Amino acid sequence: IDAAAWAKEQGIPYDQNTLFTLFIGGEGARRAPSNWKYYHAFNQILAADMDAAGKKVVRVSYPVKDEAHLARTVALIKQSPRVVGAVITNAPDIPLKIKTASLVDSLAGDSKAVGSINNITKTPDGALVGEAIDGIAFARGYEGELDGGWKGRTVTLMGATGGAGRQIAFALAQADIANLNIATRDILKGRDLREELLKLYPTLKIVVTTYNTTQFEHEIEGSSVVINATPVGEGKLAGQVPFEKVDELITAKHTVIDMVRAPKITALIERSYPRGARVFTGVRAAQFNSDLHVARWLKVLTGKAVDEAALFQGIRANDRVELGNFEAEEILRLRDKLAGLFELEYAEGAAAVEDAIREIKETAVDSQVLRVEEGRVAPAVRAE
Repeated sequence: IDAAAWAKEQGIPYDQNTLFTLFIGGEGARRAPSNWKYYHAFNQILAADMDAAGKKVVRVSYPVKDEAHLARTVALIKQSPRVVGAVITNAPDIPLKIKTASLVDSLAGDSKAVGSINNITKTPDGALVGEAIDGIAFARGYEGELDGGWKGRTVTLMGATGGAGRQIAFALAQADIANLNIATRDILKGRDLREELLKLYPTLKIVVTTYNTTQFEHEIEGSSVVINATPVGEGKLAGQVPFEKVDELITAKHTVIDMVRAPKITALIERSYPRGARVFTGVRAAQFNSDLHVARWLKVLTGKAVDEAALFQGIRANDRVELGNFEAEEILRLRDKLAGLFELEYAEGAAAVEDAIREIKETAVDSQVLRVEEGRVAPAVRAE
C-alpha cells in the first residue's frame, strides 16, 4: 500500500517516519474532509502522547473498486509495517463493512454477531482485529441527551437490517433498552435480526414492522426514541421522510435521531422539530466514532489508554470550527432567531439586531444552512 502517495495527493503532511491509517470506502472516500479531523486528533490533541511514544500518525483515504480489491487491501494492511489500522465505510454498491468482517483475524465484542465492522486495529504481533464501532459510538453519543439514558426505553429503529443499523440494534440491546421496534422493508431480514438479538439478549422485547402499517404507527406512538438509519433524506432521497404521518405521529415526548448528516437539516428533522421533539442528526455519532477509532489505535501505538471524554471534546470542537458540524437543534434555534430579527428590531431596537447577527456569525454555522452577508442574515437553500 503506497499510503504516502495517497497522503501526498490529499495534501496531508507526512515524512519517512509517519504511520498511516486508512479510510476504506468507494470512490467517494477520496473526497473525505474528515481525514483532517484525525490529523488534528493525533498531531494536536494528542501531540504530547505521540511525541512521548515517538510516533506520527495520519489517516488517508483509500478507495477500493470491488470486493477483490478490498481483500487485497486488507491483506496489504497486515503486511505493511507503516499501516496500523483502518476505518471502513460502505461503498454505493458494495457492503464493505460486512465483507471486511470476514477478512480480519479476529472480531471484538459483538462484532461476530453483528456481522459487520468499521474499525481495523493492528496488534503488536501483526494480527488484524475488527470491531463494530458504529453502534457503540451511537449509544454513547446520545445517551447523555436522554433523561436516564437508554435503560428501559422503547425505541423504533428504521433501517435496522443495514450495516450501521445492525450495529445500532446490538448496541441498544447492550445498553439495556426494554423494547425495540425493528422497522424494515424486508420483514424476513427483520425477523432474522430479531432471532439473532434474542440469542444474546433474551429479555429484550422485539417487534418487527413494515413502514406505514397500523402496527408501525402504533409502535412509533409508543416509542420515546425514533431513529432513522436508512438513506432516506440524503442524496437522491433528499427532501423525503422515511415514513408517512410524521406530522401526526411525532410529538414532544419523542427524541428523533436521523443518522443522515447531509443535508444538515433533513426533512425528518425539519418536520419533527415544530412538533416539540428533540432532534439530532448523525453528527454526534460520527464524532464519537472518531474518538473510538483514535483511542483503539493509540492504545496499541503507545501502550496507554486515552482519556476518551477529553479526546471527544477536542474532536467535537475542531469538527465544529473546521467542518461546520453543528447539532441540528443549534442550527434550528439560530434559524428561529433569524426569523425573529424583525420582531426583535421592533421590540428592542437596531442594537439588539446587531448583537443577534454577531452571535450567528460567531457560531459559524455552515453556509448550507445560513448565509451571513454584509450585516444581513438570510436562509440559504439547503444543499442536496
